[in-house]
Amino acid sequence: MKESDTMHAPSECSATTRPENLISMPPESITAIPSTSDSSAIQCTEVVLPLELLEPFLEASTEEYWGCTPETPPSCFVVIVGSILEGVSRIERLEFATSVRADDANVLEEFASNIVPDFGESYTHKRRGYWCSPRDLLRINRLAAREGLEVLGSMHFHPDSGRLGSTQRNLTLSQNPTPMDEHMFRNGAWPVNMLCYLEGREGVLVPTLAAWSPPPMDDLKARCAPIRLKLLSNGNVVMDGTPLELPPRRGQRRRRGAVPVST
Repeated sequence: MKESDTMHAPSECSATTRPENLISMPPESITAIPSTSDSSAIQCTEVVLPLELLEPFLEASTEEYWGCTPETPPSCFVVIVGSILEGVSRIERLEFATSVRADDANVLEEFASNIVPDFGESYTHKRRGYWCSPRDLLRINRLAAREGLEVLGSMHFHPDSGRLGSTQRNLTLSQNPTPMDEHMFRNGAWPVNMLCYLEGREGVLVPTLAAWSPPPMDDLKARCAPIRLKLLSNGNVVMDGTPLELPPRRGQRRRRGAVPVST
């Protein structure tokens, strides 16, 4: 992975990033830049993830779920770090990153000129769409390189549609990619794109996890394909398949924490 590698195109609770030397480029140029990552050209057929790595993400997502309203949509996003060999991606780290969605002039122009016309007026809201800080991605790339790893993709969460209120109910959320997600996955071309769906059921939250390969750039009608997931506990496979419904999580509304928020 080169330090200049980048993720492209924001999505429902997801991220787009540019390398440092592209900050001044016109926004319309950003999403057209292909990923230069060696891993982006590799087809992933299986993702292996230790459950202990997932827990901080689930905790942050749970807090975001209980704190969200239609005016303050939720988000939780991590960069996936690991290795890929013969189609098997082994996740070693899930790294949180900050968002520049509401502050970067180029990002604001990208949304106004391209995202809103293509995906709807709801994306005028500065908390809709997550745009990963280039500095954070550079930091994560350097961390991965020191450990002989690379950035493989990203993971974000979707709340059940009821949490977003009546104005958002035309969009049914699940562990499946939204049109905006597919736009991001296609333009980023990263081999591992994961979604976690949190659904409220009788006082508990039920997470459902899925992994997706990016659609090909040359076929705009193609959809994301599911990737097999293997979850480990103490080195042993405890869940295998896709999607995977995880054990219910009990929780309650808490004060919103420091995790960057947007969808």
